[in-house]
Amino acid sequence: MNVIDEEPSSRREICVTGQRKILKAARSKQCLEKVQQKQSQRNAAPQLDQLEVIRVLGEGTFGEVVLAVDRNDPSIAVAVKRISLRGMDNEAVKQVKKEALLQRAVNKHKNILKYISMRTVGNEMIEFYLEYAGGGELFDQIEPDVGIEPVRAQDYFRQILDGLQYLHSNGIAHRDIKPENLLLDENNVLKISDFGMATIFKHNGSERLLTTKCGTLPYAAPEVLDGDYRGEPVDIWSAGVVLVTMLVGELPWDAPVLECEQYAAYVKRDGDLVRRPWCRMDNTELSLLKLILCEDIAKRGTINRINNHPWCLADLSDQDLQERRKISEPGIPIRKTPNAKKVKLEDVFAATQPAKFHSLKPDARPPLNSISQPAYSKNP
Repeated sequence: MNVIDEEPSSRREICVTGQRKILKAARSKQCLEKVQQKQSQRNAAPQLDQLEVIRVLGEGTFGEVVLAVDRNDPSIAVAVKRISLRGMDNEAVKQVKKEALLQRAVNKHKNILKYISMRTVGNEMIEFYLEYAGGGELFDQIEPDVGIEPVRAQDYFRQILDGLQYLHSNGIAHRDIKPENLLLDENNVLKISDFGMATIFKHNGSERLLTTKCGTLPYAAPEVLDGDYRGEPVDIWSAGVVLVTMLVGELPWDAPVLECEQYAAYVKRDGDLVRRPWCRMDNTELSLLKLILCEDIAKRGTINRINNHPWCLADLSDQDLQERRKISEPGIPIRKTPNAKKVKLEDVFAATQPAKFHSLKPDARPPLNSISQPAYSKNP
């Protein structure tokens, strides 16, 4: 009698299943390696002489921003900010270079647009090479008179706060936070960009007050127009105005001055809660914004306090915009502002006012000649 030693079917099935798992794991590993290799290529510093301009991303008074890709690998893309030096005096050129130095100093946070390099083209142009954020501006995500979904607004706002917290921990104030300067990548990671108004307000534990009246009027904190001000609170205020635009798709006021009817009503509490945009918000949103948009700087929310507010901690995934779409009369529209950021309002926004240094700790003034602290120049 022939005895046939057959392998049990259950054992064969286990073996085949094991082989499939091994094969699947190997393929997954290969895919992961390809993804990591591609990501590494994207993160690699591009060869500047290999870049080719594809299209213009934006234009302004002093130059343009273009998209450039590597000729040999189009997956490597950068944004090139070209600034014309024609008509600029030495102080203005120093300010442009200071912008690059400050952005390079905060290059390691995911919510800060990455600085790659800078070069001067003859005596006519300076080029900044920056991370390309393919998702465009936050401004373009906000539907007028509607806003964006609360859960997205919450996500973007948290990212703004994370980026600002990192900036402030490095002693830098941005001073021009607005939707046009907040970019998104393809994964909806928010990036704070445009450091043209940025400056250093703290060094080695010593903080100075700032005096330059700069920024964009609807987003500027009121103390910026009044005189000496601290760096951190003005960025927090601006982030609060951005949050208003995300929630309801309109601005709360044209300028933070009592001559502006909407702002005066807000400050005086003259029935402001029945006015737009406040009447379109729920109590939790209003509570948060009252904390942020507080004229009393001592009572204005810090980033840590804001992050622990119920609105920031809530699950907003089930909220929509249907009720807010029913508003028939348009409010103050959000609109793009001129690229020349230091605008004047009856000479309140002067670009040439000198800095006044006020140390919060006696005899702790940072060195004025420190090459690593370009913000301590005549024009902060």
